[in-house]
Amino acid sequence: MDVFDGHIYAKGSLILNMLQDYFGDDAFWRFIQHYTKENQYKNVETPDLKKAIEEITGQNMDWFFKQWIYEPGFPEYNVTWKYNQRNKSVKLTVKQTQKNTNIFKMPIQIRVDDELHTVWIEDKDMVYEVPANKRPKMVIFNAGMRIPCKLTFNKSISEWILQLEKGPHILDRIAAAKELSTKKGRHIVERALLNAAKNDPFWGVRKEAVNAFAKLKSKKYAEDLMSMAGRQDNRVRRAIWNALKNYKNDELVSTFLQDVISTDEKYYSVADAFKALVIVDTAAARQKVDALLDTDSHTDVIRKSAITYFGSVVTDKNYDRLKELVAYGGTTWDARPEAVNQLTKYVKTKPKTVDLFVDMLKDNSRDIRRNAVRALNKHGKRTHIGALDELLARDPIISRDVRSAKKNILYPPKKPAKKGPEKQLEEANKKLDDIRKLTK
Repeated sequence: MDVFDGHIYAKGSLILNMLQDYFGDDAFWRFIQHYTKENQYKNVETPDLKKAIEEITGQNMDWFFKQWIYEPGFPEYNVTWKYNQRNKSVKLTVKQTQKNTNIFKMPIQIRVDDELHTVWIEDKDMVYEVPANKRPKMVIFNAGMRIPCKLTFNKSISEWILQLEKGPHILDRIAAAKELSTKKGRHIVERALLNAAKNDPFWGVRKEAVNAFAKLKSKKYAEDLMSMAGRQDNRVRRAIWNALKNYKNDELVSTFLQDVISTDEKYYSVADAFKALVIVDTAAARQKVDALLDTDSHTDVIRKSAITYFGSVVTDKNYDRLKELVAYGGTTWDARPEAVNQLTKYVKTKPKTVDLFVDMLKDNSRDIRRNAVRALNKHGKRTHIGALDELLARDPIISRDVRSAKKNILYPPKKPAKKGPEKQLEEANKKLDDIRKLTK
């Protein structure tokens, strides 16, 4: 389990954000200034930040750093609520359900309609009474998603729809969209997500609403998706192209995607539209692929997209075309590695493809070598260990990929569901990825 990856920086920012919420802006900036002044021109570690906080605030922060940094996992909450008419209050039942024994202690904001309340969560099972003069229409636990956690909130579909429509914070609306993506076969859910995709003021919510709608696998509303694309942020439009993959063999969708490919000036939009067309209308995609292979774009994204056709449509002819493309000079330097990725889709029907990956370990392109190692990670055998060791000696920069491949070849992983800290880390990394995407 490798924890030293790009997510470590994102988690650091979330921890600072929690500290700012906990202490308030004034104290937060005072200890940040103290921390930078005391440690200027020095190397620092986590205890240096903890020391600065304690010196300025006078509070012992052992509990905070222990649970968020030094111990594994994150809180998993199961929450229910009901209204007590007699006491004029909302009764919240909160359970921490994470499988490790750590109980997280944190203040969490609860939104009841337009009012915010802060409660301390510090035990495995807790019940809270929050004042409310009438039965609220909207109750949000962990308002604004300020605490990194996994949340199961047992609310009705109508409550989730209201949160999607009226939630004041973008992350609350995104959380509602993701929850609604699990409610398949309900017309009211489909319309709510389409409405958010069209009208929400923030592009990130609109994009997640489209993604959620796509997960419903609805065969209706193709025209709604196409009509709303006109003035959308390009990131939302690309999500729409992905959602249109659900309309296989739909002539109107095929014509629409072909028009995007022919007329759109955005490189990434064209690339994603082509990937959707491959699913919707394979024959039409075949007519476009050669022209796209000759199209230059940022990071060669269009050419890479065209190459995916040969892996998506598995034929002997397309297999031979991929071997031509992956050969030195077969296509551009940046696009060749994508041909390696697509060749992996032929391993089952053409086992000798694995030998090609072994040969690629000697390629001049590090990206080719790295993708070949990753292919061997999935399909390699013990006889390939020597070639991997030779590569490691020549190119230590990709040592992480080589070590991972050797480990999986020598000790094939079992496939039962992941448990404990490893599963929690995977879920946390996914959440961090989702947050990072909103900044791109």
